[in-house]
Amino acid sequence: MFKMVSAALAGRTPHMRSAGVLAISRLFYEFKAEPVMKRYCVPLLQAVRLLLQERSREVVKSVIGFLKVAVSAMPKEQLQQELKGIVDGLLLWAGESKNHFRLKI
Repeated sequence: MFKMVSAALAGRTPHMRSAGVLAISRLFYEFKAEPVMKRYCVPLLQAVRLLLQERSREVVKSVIGFLKVAVSAMPKEQLQQELKGIVDGLLLWAGESKNHFRLKI
């Protein structure tokens, strides 16, 4: 199911990419206790994290929500390995005050 939903991350419109990130966030939260999640959580995090470089605020807002879920749901060992990339991506948007991204970050 994650593979099918993750295809939305490559959608043409920002609305599709944002909806894909929101769907992955929900699935990630619901199935965080499943053993298969240990295999998929890092690739999902890396794919979604790339969307922080996009110019669409709608997509970035969804990605910030996903990162909140990922930080609470991922095992600490895997999260520590990805922490530098997460922080670097978030710092790109730390100065954005129009949509209150600075407060969320």
